[in-house]
Amino acid sequence: IGAGPAGRAAARQAAEGGASVMLVDEAPVPFETMGEHVPQIWGGRAGGQTRNRQAMMERMLEARPALGDLFEAGVDVRLGTACWGLYVNQVNMRWLPGRLASLSGGDEGTQLVRFGQAVVATGRRDMGLAFPGWDMPGVMGLHAALVLHGLYDALDARRCVVLGATAEALTGALA
Repeated sequence: IGAGPAGRAAARQAAEGGASVMLVDEAPVPFETMGEHVPQIWGGRAGGQTRNRQAMMERMLEARPALGDLFEAGVDVRLGTACWGLYVNQVNMRWLPGRLASLSGGDEGTQLVRFGQAVVATGRRDMGLAFPGWDMPGVMGLHAALVLHGLYDALDARRCVVLGATAEALTGALA
């Protein structure tokens, strides 16, 4: 669960070891829920291309070519799919037919999938830092700006102000 660097590495190693692997990542999330996905961080500066889910999917695959490599290696890559629960047989859940992951999104809709082992590599999120104006339109964390720019090529901004870092560091990160 999670198609960042750690999730991709785990999927690759498991596939190379002969396991049947499914790699699930909720990104890209639908435009309608993007602002809720990363609360108060996108800041209203996501470009119009974020409304085209297929374009966002293609941009994500371009930015992370290792996902295509995993697909070619036989990994079942499911982008735009959230895992909202992992369930195992326990005292109060003996009725389950085994270990189940509940998935939602993608072309498959909502479903339960059996699994033997799960690796949870969900990464991190920006945490909002309260300062005067932090909740104004266009204000976002550095990681959100990097994701919008580097992963989705969808940062709609003409200027930036960096608090706690140099403008050179941001320019280098965005280059």
